[in-house]
Amino acid sequence: EIPTASGPHRLMIRPVFGPAGDVHAVQFWAGPETAQAPPRPAAVGAIWDLDSQTIQQPSGITRLSGIAPEEYVPRTSIAEFFHRITAFDRHAEVLDLLYSPEPGEKLQFEVSITHAAGRATQWRISMRARDDNRTRGAWWLIEDITSDNAPEIWPTLESVGLREAHRRAGNYIAVVQLAHTSISHWLTDPAPWIRWDYLFRPVDVFHPDDRIRLIELAERIRSGDTAGVTVRALNYNGGYTPTSLL
Repeated sequence: EIPTASGPHRLMIRPVFGPAGDVHAVQFWAGPETAQAPPRPAAVGAIWDLDSQTIQQPSGITRLSGIAPEEYVPRTSIAEFFHRITAFDRHAEVLDLLYSPEPGEKLQFEVSITHAAGRATQWRISMRARDDNRTRGAWWLIEDITSDNAPEIWPTLESVGLREAHRRAGNYIAVVQLAHTSISHWLTDPAPWIRWDYLFRPVDVFHPDDRIRLIELAERIRSGDTAGVTVRALNYNGGYTPTSLL
């Protein structure tokens, strides 16, 4: 209780925990002593671990709109995260922070996750890069800012047309982290023969013997060369399918 000129007020402080039990943020509410505190906005902390290239998330993330309890997994890849969101075009900024973490570097943005009915769930995500003995990557704060007044969001005709054109041509476009041997984002529909999701480690998408070839390809591209390579990509039968990367 806090005495003020307009009468006693209450200050409520609630921590937001991450997957390791650390406090990622603190929520504040202040109001007259007799006032009813509003419902606490759903929020959780998450951790991007660069070494494993996964987002570690607590089970409390299912309290946010857009994730059902049966969908919860303790770790997910950045490609799976991007695949859930719509109306977002800051992928490059996010990947730069996550794959080249500079301590103290920050980024905040809002994303929409569209349900089958077209209703948009909205999250605000705040990231802070870390490179210390606790985390090499970034700490996240995910806040559910979904509003009943949020407009319905549907894919644009342009994006649908682009994806369909590439699908018919047999082309699938992805952002591949060559130096880290993983797929971080699909710009088109994912290639149907590649098992890229629900992996224990994102690097498992490529055959172990081919990962060094991707690292060598990254070095050639950094030197200004243009090159392609055929690698073995994990398929949904547990085997590998030769796949050309251009």
